[in-house]
Amino acid sequence: LDKRLTLEFATQKLDLSPQEPSSNLPLPETMKLYQEQSEARKQALKDLSDKDGWLVLYSVIVPEVFCKDLVRIGTVVDGGKWVCNPVRINDFDTCVVYSLGIRNEVSFEQEFARFTYQKCLIRSLDKNAQESRTLNEIKKSNGIFMRALITSETNKSMNHYNMKSLMEFFDDKKIDILKVDIEGFEYTIVNEFTTIPICQILIEVHGSTPKKTLELLQKISQGGYYLYSYEINGGYPTLMMVTGAKIYMTKRLYLARHYPIITGVCIFATYLIYSCYSDEETESPLASAESKDRIAKPDFTFSSSASEGDSNDECKLIEADPYDAEILPFITFDKKHCIPKNPTITRLENAHIIIKKNNYLNLDYSNCFTRCHTAITEKLFQSSEWEKLFPEKEIPCDIVEVQCYYQLPSENNFDVEKAAYWNIHVQVYKKQKSPSYNEIQRPSVHIFLLDSVSHPEMIRSLPKTLTYLKEKFNIISFPFHSLNGKISHHNGFATLFGKNVFSETTNEGIYPSRPVDYKNFTHYLDEDQYIGKIFQSAGYITALCETSYTSVFAKFEGFRKLPADHVCNPAGVILDGEKKNIFIRRCDRHHGYQFKYLESFAKEYEGRPKFSLSWNTQLAHESLDGIYPHDDMFLEFFQSIEKEVENSYFILMADHGPRYGDFRETSAGHRENLNPALFITLPKSIRENHPEVVNIVKQNSRKMTTHYDLFATLVEIADSKDPKFLKEDLILYGKSLLKPLEKERSCRSLMILPDLCLCETPKTTVTNKSFVVDMTNFAISKMNDITTPIRNICYSLELDTDFPPRAEQVHFPKITEVKLYKLQFRTTPGTGRFWTFIIKNRKGEYSIMGNIIHRGSARKPDVFCDPPFAPNFCPCRRLEQKNKSLSLQRYLFG
Repeated sequence: LDKRLTLEFATQKLDLSPQEPSSNLPLPETMKLYQEQSEARKQALKDLSDKDGWLVLYSVIVPEVFCKDLVRIGTVVDGGKWVCNPVRINDFDTCVVYSLGIRNEVSFEQEFARFTYQKCLIRSLDKNAQESRTLNEIKKSNGIFMRALITSETNKSMNHYNMKSLMEFFDDKKIDILKVDIEGFEYTIVNEFTTIPICQILIEVHGSTPKKTLELLQKISQGGYYLYSYEINGGYPTLMMVTGAKIYMTKRLYLARHYPIITGVCIFATYLIYSCYSDEETESPLASAESKDRIAKPDFTFSSSASEGDSNDECKLIEADPYDAEILPFITFDKKHCIPKNPTITRLENAHIIIKKNNYLNLDYSNCFTRCHTAITEKLFQSSEWEKLFPEKEIPCDIVEVQCYYQLPSENNFDVEKAAYWNIHVQVYKKQKSPSYNEIQRPSVHIFLLDSVSHPEMIRSLPKTLTYLKEKFNIISFPFHSLNGKISHHNGFATLFGKNVFSETTNEGIYPSRPVDYKNFTHYLDEDQYIGKIFQSAGYITALCETSYTSVFAKFEGFRKLPADHVCNPAGVILDGEKKNIFIRRCDRHHGYQFKYLESFAKEYEGRPKFSLSWNTQLAHESLDGIYPHDDMFLEFFQSIEKEVENSYFILMADHGPRYGDFRETSAGHRENLNPALFITLPKSIRENHPEVVNIVKQNSRKMTTHYDLFATLVEIADSKDPKFLKEDLILYGKSLLKPLEKERSCRSLMILPDLCLCETPKTTVTNKSFVVDMTNFAISKMNDITTPIRNICYSLELDTDFPPRAEQVHFPKITEVKLYKLQFRTTPGTGRFWTFIIKNRKGEYSIMGNIIHRGSARKPDVFCDPPFAPNFCPCRRLEQKNKSLSLQRYLFG
């Protein structure tokens, strides 16, 4: 085992840090003695017999590397395990722990989660079912339980899994800690230790003979693992508990610095790793002697899979589990480190462009030019002429473009493709003195909206940020926030205008119908009840910052005039256009300039009541992992505006949940789409002086809420006295979250259609197959009716008989006049997987309630067309339709 333990290994392979005290280093005499004993140890193991083999084995084996931060995790008796440097895990982006064989003993999981601030995802597995107490403790430890027998061959029908299959099931690319106590089955999986990336292995070896135990240890050793600790089970001397970590010869040092020196008497056998994963582009946190500050993560109480909301006879609310086993296979928890290809050399500070001295491009002020982009409306902007950049020149606008050249361009011949450097900077340039405001100081209101983010997704993606906001400002989570419509347009107008633009369909009296507030979209919005205008009329300074070139107001003509005092939208238009690739190569993201804009807004109007709307479309729209890599950046942003948040209503929210991807085929994925994120901080004046309001908001957070409620809340906060925006004259479909909500809320009372409903409604499976097929053919005929006018583009759909349709009857209390069925089916040609709600009235007639929803990705460019006038069930006749832009919405009927 210690054949690699040589002086060369000690001096050349240990990556000793010069900052560490010399007392940690083994003395040369000690190393020499170990080297001299090496041959004797190898010979003793070679001659090992079963007669006195246990004595020899336990005497000869010694740790091969030294871990100076060795700690026992779990109980101090049987059940705990020795781990090397677990605190270092907090320096890394992701962490996964597998615990194989638990037998209702989860002290290791509990203490490991507490010690590492729940940094890691824990997978606990056992061949037998576990007690409910055990399952609850695993969930509290940021873990999930799976019943499985771990062996060499996978047979899913029998719940038999090998390591590779387990990792594929959870979609894990590596294992940081592997704890193994599977009663002898460790011999069947030991060969896999060399084929999958594992950092530390903590294993209880059940040896029938000394030779068999030695052979297992040798297999592990040959896989590149180094022993750092072991212990003998006193009750069963043939049991040896071994732990370890695999070594990969790369530049990165993984969990600990360690040296080959004896640790004393027999302790827990563990192997350690320098680096499980080669990463030439990133530097280990341990490469620096400086320790990084880390946010402590206490028990995370925003969500629990077992938590029930304020339910009633019509609506049972169960809080979604952010780490639902159905969702985890679709999430990588990858930080996606970006290496800037074109680092920035300029910054905008106090309305002046500063060029970094001695920059890598060797550019200075003589090479550079600037121009301003000034918003005219939320869609349009005008650009000034290019001007030579001077260090003393003040830039009098919010959006500033910079270009630098080695060879100065001729007049008006500025071409970004020929520029040596390009950048966009944002600021809030205070164009005017603050308007007079004689009333008592009022809290500001800030909305930061992340497009396509569910409530559980926000929890698993921004753990540090939400923990900080909870500890600092007692942020309130609304886990039962619901949709008002399918897409951003529907929910955006409910939030910002309090109006309905969602055209509802037949409901046969099951639901009361909400009126559609707009017959067409051809008018301007300047005189409408836009919440930004309402705050403006109440004396607030306002700002608008959208990242997409298509504004949330784009369905209409938009605004004739600026909808806010400050608008950063020109930056989004530019960065989503021809400059996009430069922006991406620099590793910039849209939320970065949004953060800067909001920071500048807070600074320039400090002490004044402010309203801001920041809508970010790009960050999470296409990915379940979109926000996760930026948790630290969000945390730093909120810390930078701590004073502003302290005295504000800060609303962190989404319009709807994630809509794209195969995860939508899971029931958990479908629910996340219906559950947009909503978190609200209350200003200090409310938290300290009005505890009754805090309690009301917390009570309301356990009820179903909608975007209409959010609009009503904002109207109450603004409390405008302008005759155009008096509360009693506005259309209000929702109720303020600052006042007690009605006791019984349901999808029916809130007019949320069944296909958008969060309520757990009782259902029974329909067993009459011919009846189910009959309903399915009706639904498909309606789909074909929709596409008939564009039959030159769309194939006609038929039922895919290889996948029999399924139906459930939905039982709404007090509804007897009609019957409602949830129908799921597949179509051909293509890979269409759909579901919808079918109403059957007393005459036996069918109608469709709500929408026909694509169960998988809402975008299927390989099969389905994407013209703006086609629904998402249009299989393309023309191949050229396959690559049409995915940016166009495909919703007409579903």
